Amino acid sequence: EIEKEFEKLKEKYHCQTSFKKLTDFVYREAYKDHFADFYKDMTKTGVPERMIFDSCKFFQDLWNFFPHQSLNAKCPAEKYKEFYGNG
Repeated sequence: EIEKEFEKLKEKYHCQTSFKKLTDFVYREAYKDHFADFYKDMTKTGVPERMIFDSCKFFQDLWNFFPHQSLNAKCPAEKYKEFYGNG
C-alpha cells in the first residue's frame, strides 16, 4: 500500500528515486537526536523537497512501518507493539 502511494507521488512530483532506495535509506538510518534530520537527508536520495513537505504522512508511514537496522531489523511500529502490547 505504501509503495503504491509512493508511485503516485513519484509521478506527481517527478521524483527520480526508487522505493527500494527509500526503504534502504530508512533501514540504514542512525539518528541519535534529531528525527527531523530524516526529512532533510531524504532529499539526498533524490526526493524533491516539495514532495516531502506536501506528503509528510507518507514519510511518517515509511519511517514507522519499514525496518531499521538500529532496531534489529524491526520497524518502530513493531517495537511499540512489543513494548506496549496490542491494545
